[in-house]
Order: sequence, then structure tokens, then C-alpha cells
Amino acid sequence: MTDNQQIHLEDILDELMLEESEPSHEALTKWCARYPQHRDALVRFFATWAVQCELPEQTQIDEGRIGNLLVSHALNVLHRQESAAAPDPHAAAAPRLCEAIASSGLSEEEFGRQCSLDDSIIGKLNRRMIRPASIPSGCFERIAGALGRAVEFVHAMLSGEPVRLGSYKARGRPEATVEEFLEAVRASDLSEDAKSEWIRIVDAERGGEEAE
Repeated sequence: MTDNQQIHLEDILDELMLEESEPSHEALTKWCARYPQHRDALVRFFATWAVQCELPEQTQIDEGRIGNLLVSHALNVLHRQESAAAPDPHAAAAPRLCEAIASSGLSEEEFGRQCSLDDSIIGKLNRRMIRPASIPSGCFERIAGALGRAVEFVHAMLSGEPVRLGSYKARGRPEATVEEFLEAVRASDLSEDAKSEWIRIVDAERGGEEAE
């Protein structure tokens, strides 16, 4: 595996923001060519960035909804432009949770408060390290409500191959350990009351069977 394949998206975005002053199409093309394995995430990032640059700083009315509509429109335009040059047979993958949180305008702290999740659980959901079938529907619904998205979107975002932690310095590919939702809850820094609430929710959704 090459060094480029091992670089984490967050490292790439840090590097990108140091080099680029504005979200131009030329910059997008350059970074997609440099890191083709992150093409979809880079397209979403540039589209969101471009929309944020266009929004007036003092806009207050329904900014979240307007931003989502503009991002969707920008993504459609970008995909049509790039498909004309080089058709992509694969549909764009759902974004990762932290990308969706950033696009919603919430901080991770506020998102965690709304969903009763701490940093460790958010990080594991972001990397798809929690088995989707073990996540209660109540959690999907809270996340969807906080992000202003459909529950189906959240299911797609939290499903799929786990994202391994790795850096360009790593020689091997770190193993990804997927765990149950309640395992993540019990290992978290949530209050005992919050942990008990999630255990009750999971137990209720399992029809009263023991939530272990």
C-alpha cells in the first residue's frame, strides 16, 4: 500500500486548508488527482466550502435548510461536470458522521448533548466501529433529528466497512475492531443516568430481553 492510501482524510483536509485560499474548481481537480481514494469526500468538502463562502455572514433565516439545498445543488453541478470528463460507475458514498455534523452547523459538543452521546461514541460511529444492527432505532432517530436528515440517510452513513485509524507513517494496516452499541456506551464517559437510559432503550427495543 502506498503512503497516499494511508493518509487519513482529516490530515488531507488540514494540508488542503493550508495550501488553498478559496474553493476553486482547479483546486478540487488537483486534490482529487492527488488523493483519488478520497475523491467523494473531497467533492463534498469543496461543495460545502463553496456554499459557505457564498452565504452572507449575517443570514439567520433558515440558514441550515438553505445551506443543505445549496450544498445539494453544488454537488449535482460538480458531479455532472466531472462525469462529463470521466464517468464514474460508482455512486457517491454517504458522508461520515463528523462531516455531516460539520455540514449541519452544529458543534460536536452540541450534537452530543442533543443525542446523549459522548466524544468516544461519536468517534466510533464516525469510523463505523459500532455494529449497525446493535444501534437502537432511538439513536438513529436522535441523530437524524439533530442533523435534519432522514433516518435512512443516517443508516447508510453509519453502515459499511469500518474506517481504520492509520497515518502515512504506518507500515501495516491497523485492525478494525467492531463492537456492540452497548459496549461503546459502557466504555464511554457518559453519566450513569445516560448509560442506564441507553440500556433501557436497547432492552425495550429487544422486547424486554436482557441487554447485554
